[in-house]
Amino acid sequence: MSKKGKKSKHHHQQAAHTQIATQELSTSDQQKLSTKYQNIFEKQVLSEYESENYRECIKQCDRILQAFPKNGETLAMKGLCLHCDGHRKLARNKKSGDDDDNNQYGFKANIYTATKNGTTDDGKTDDKADDPDASDKDTTTGTTTQTQSQTMTWEDEEQQHDGDAEARQMTNDGLQLIQNGLQCNIRSSLCWRVKALAHRSDKDWETAISSYKMAVKYDDENQRILTDLAALQIQQQKFTDFVATRYKLWILSQDRLTCIAYIVALFLAGEYSQCVSVMQENMDNSNNTFKLNRERTESNQLLLLQCKCLMRLQRYEEGLAFVTEQLQNQQIVDRLSGLQFKYEFELKLGRTQAAMTTVLSLIETNPENLRYHEQYQSLLLQGDDRTQLWRVYQELAQQYPKCNTIARLLLSGCGCGGDDEEEEFRTLAHAYLVRKFKKSVMSLYNDICALYDEDHKKAAILDALIAEYREELATNYRFSARDEKGSASPMCLLWVNYFYCSRLLALRQFDAALRVLDETIALVPTCIDLYALKGRLYKYVGNRRLAFKYLNQARMLDGADRYLNTKCVRYAFATGLVEQADAMVQLFLKKTEGTLSLHNLQVIWYQLHKAQCLQLFLKKTEGTLSLHNLQVIWYQLHKAQCLERAQRYGPSIKQYENIYAHFEEFWKNQTDFHRYAYNKCAIHSYLQLLHWEYRLRDHAMFMEAAQSAMRIWLTIARLQRQKKWQQLQCGSYPPRHEQYRKLKETNKKYQFDEYGWKLIHHSQPIAEANKWRDQLLQLVPHLESSDEYDKVVLIRVLDVQYLFAVRAYGDIVAVLQGLKEETRLKDAFLVRTIFLALYGVDDDGDGADDDKESVDENLATLKRDYDVAFLQRYFETAKSDADAKALRCVLSISLQNKKIRTQLKCSVEEIVACLVSVECGPMESAEIRAELDKYANRDSSVKTAAQKFVNFVQAKYPLQLKEEPDVLESS
Repeated sequence: MSKKGKKSKHHHQQAAHTQIATQELSTSDQQKLSTKYQNIFEKQVLSEYESENYRECIKQCDRILQAFPKNGETLAMKGLCLHCDGHRKLARNKKSGDDDDNNQYGFKANIYTATKNGTTDDGKTDDKADDPDASDKDTTTGTTTQTQSQTMTWEDEEQQHDGDAEARQMTNDGLQLIQNGLQCNIRSSLCWRVKALAHRSDKDWETAISSYKMAVKYDDENQRILTDLAALQIQQQKFTDFVATRYKLWILSQDRLTCIAYIVALFLAGEYSQCVSVMQENMDNSNNTFKLNRERTESNQLLLLQCKCLMRLQRYEEGLAFVTEQLQNQQIVDRLSGLQFKYEFELKLGRTQAAMTTVLSLIETNPENLRYHEQYQSLLLQGDDRTQLWRVYQELAQQYPKCNTIARLLLSGCGCGGDDEEEEFRTLAHAYLVRKFKKSVMSLYNDICALYDEDHKKAAILDALIAEYREELATNYRFSARDEKGSASPMCLLWVNYFYCSRLLALRQFDAALRVLDETIALVPTCIDLYALKGRLYKYVGNRRLAFKYLNQARMLDGADRYLNTKCVRYAFATGLVEQADAMVQLFLKKTEGTLSLHNLQVIWYQLHKAQCLQLFLKKTEGTLSLHNLQVIWYQLHKAQCLERAQRYGPSIKQYENIYAHFEEFWKNQTDFHRYAYNKCAIHSYLQLLHWEYRLRDHAMFMEAAQSAMRIWLTIARLQRQKKWQQLQCGSYPPRHEQYRKLKETNKKYQFDEYGWKLIHHSQPIAEANKWRDQLLQLVPHLESSDEYDKVVLIRVLDVQYLFAVRAYGDIVAVLQGLKEETRLKDAFLVRTIFLALYGVDDDGDGADDDKESVDENLATLKRDYDVAFLQRYFETAKSDADAKALRCVLSISLQNKKIRTQLKCSVEEIVACLVSVECGPMESAEIRAELDKYANRDSSVKTAAQKFVNFVQAKYPLQLKEEPDVLESS
């Protein structure tokens, strides 16, 4: 035998003896690795994990585990890599489900199969797995499959999404390995930290926090662990624990960042006195090893935070002296914020004259700021001296002649008690209106519409001025008889008529507004805004199809206007034209096939008017999928509502779930931001961000989506229970359906389960509804603290809706007891929800009455409190109060439940007559007419009532019933 062979044989024998020797070691002895394997762990395992090279990290872990199979830290690291690799595969599968390029992850299943035990089936390392273009080895059958092509077959697509189950299995196996490692070495801070990282990746914040605390217990000087723990604590609003963690970090590393973070933690926890003390000790102490105020902007942020703390501590004298001193020394760079604090301190101390001087300084700096003027007026009106207020603002108008805010405030402040005052108001209004009309200010009516409600004399003067302008501009091209002929531009008549039409719309004089609009369009047939206003007119009158028609005409006059395109998409959804809306929204998709990383772009969802700006970066081949990737929520919300009205529950709930995922991503992305927030010391912006984050789902779009999504999930549960599959599956298609093939033929990319087939066949739709409910219930404390009781009542009603679905009648009684005020208990939405849930709907017959075995005392209490007699009293009260909303509630209950309709003393015709007498608005009338038409064929009395209401609409709002040929020209 050669020397090389002898050496190899000796090496294998030595390795075998080493493995046998280590296996004989106890579990506790295996926690300390030998020098060789410790180097592998520190230099390769940890390094490969940090580089996100999880497969190589698992291989190195397997090398160590061959010698030390019960080493807890190595088992935990292997489990963490498996867990992370599973999450990465899920993300890739999701992307591949949306895109057609699936080459990049086809080999990942083999990685898992090969590395789960450390080697492949033949005992060799899997080198081919590094090459995504190489053939993949099927470990179960031994066959070789070629790399996927750009165009996938249906079998490939189904196999691709079946890979999600394998990826989830990887994450579960990873968690199990982490748990095994922890059992082997429960005192290892690394094992606890690895467990925390895994749960943090799963968004299980509470378990992650508990694991981090255990890691700190065994390694209380590890700053990285403490930093991660602090980020989760502030995310979960555990401010007391956050203070303790930040204090430990400050003690370990007394630098400026840890000190600033500790100060912010004290402020969030409400420990304002301690916060002030820490700032005072560290800002001006020359003996410190660091300087907290090394930059003026940083010092400015801390000084303003100190002012805020003194304000909340009610130490007004000290605060006033402090802010005055800092302003004089020019230490507060943000002078406006400093003066605002000074004004608030002076106001709290009752020093009115000093506060006036401070506010005048603010007005001098920025005379257009309405808030400063409101503060100044509140001080001037403390003695109820309007004469002084008028005199002061006349002086300000002379001092700032170009200030629009002061000129507008003069109009509100001017009285009309006598002839002189009326003439003065006429002069001021004439000057203000003419200046705006000459500048073609289209939003002028929105600016001064409040004047019409302040005083009927002001309204009469404004109407007279507009009538004079229309007459003089049409004949002599001037605003008044005192002006020279031809002194005004011919286009001024356009904007005066636009203003006049807006006024007529507010007065609900739709026929007159339409005549003026048609006359103006005849003069200027290319004015886009006139067609948009005409579309808005038909929207207000309740005629959605004509509203879309004329707005679409405005859009076609300027194909480059993204605002009109977005508005037209919304009108199309309101009309039920889903295909036209999808076609329009794709007009601004980018034609080039660039490699733009769409997932890194996010539309700022609360600025709806800016959402369409980012559509320039979309690609036509991606279709509306790009709007999902860019998180354009307004589009998904309007589309979901349109599909819901058409009872296409699958596609609708798919869009609502997309919205839920967007808000989840907004929330989860904040956890990685906290640790970077202190670098630039933007404390006040950071505090505002936290306030926004903690009330993230208070946004109107999420509330609207939650209300509809919960209703659809509960409807899905009911239809599944009643086995009404045809109604449930309307508009939804299974994966192999021809509709998907059509999408592929047009090269349009789409989401996996685009039509919500899997969602409508969900095994637990009630749990999905509860998911939305939980997010809403978390908002209640914040809403109650800010006195937003309308939203609280809405959330409680949705809670009642869910509790009825799960038959939790005791909880319903508790919720209703919480709404103690009589006005809240008689909220129309709440009454409608309770009655339809208790007594069912004719279409489904799924009310509480169907629970034959139930003898629940709470249910009996609910039926006793909310019976037909209650509904009769509710109707009588609504009739006497002329409450259209409550009358519509009674009408809806009566139409949907025949039993209640027959037992009520008031007929449907009487309810409709009451609605006619209160003169419902045009949009309300359109909704009532649609509801009556829906049930007209079921009862002759309903049909008679529907005809009477149509007669009312024909007389009151004839434009609502107007029909014209549709103009749905393609782009």
